[in-house]
Amino acid sequence: MLYRLLEPVQVIRLMRVPDRFNMFLALPIAVTAAYGIVVILENLRSKRMVVAFYVLLLTLILFEYLVIPVPLHDIPAQSPFFQELAEESGSFAILNLPIDSLKAKTYMFEQVTHQRPLIQGNMSRIPLSAYSTFDSNPWLNTLRHTAEMDPAYNDVANSLHP
Repeated sequence: MLYRLLEPVQVIRLMRVPDRFNMFLALPIAVTAAYGIVVILENLRSKRMVVAFYVLLLTLILFEYLVIPVPLHDIPAQSPFFQELAEESGSFAILNLPIDSLKAKTYMFEQVTHQRPLIQGNMSRIPLSAYSTFDSNPWLNTLRHTAEMDPAYNDVANSLHP
């Protein structure tokens, strides 16, 4: 579908991603497909062709629902450091760098190993106050916006304490 053309339209953006309109297309397309099957069956002359069509249709449906293991994403090797974090005593959170919403899913997957809370994560709708802690801290603010550590803040441990 050409949803990319509809992305700038504000009414379409109510669903955030125009691809989600596929959910509403499933029923009308199913009804249209059923009408098409009726027309094809009415035009088949012999019982043999009808049986062949049903076999073809059943094969297509089974192929559609066929589950074959397809590698969707290569799982990166887990660092032994995450296991060390899991064994560490005390209560603390992890600040993954770079601060990147695209890498947040990977960071959350790594959280399965180290079992520590994360400073950032992945959310569908980010509230305005989500980055208030980052913006109130000069070191984190610079790190978030430039993806580089500011050399002026050389004492990271004290820069992060409130």
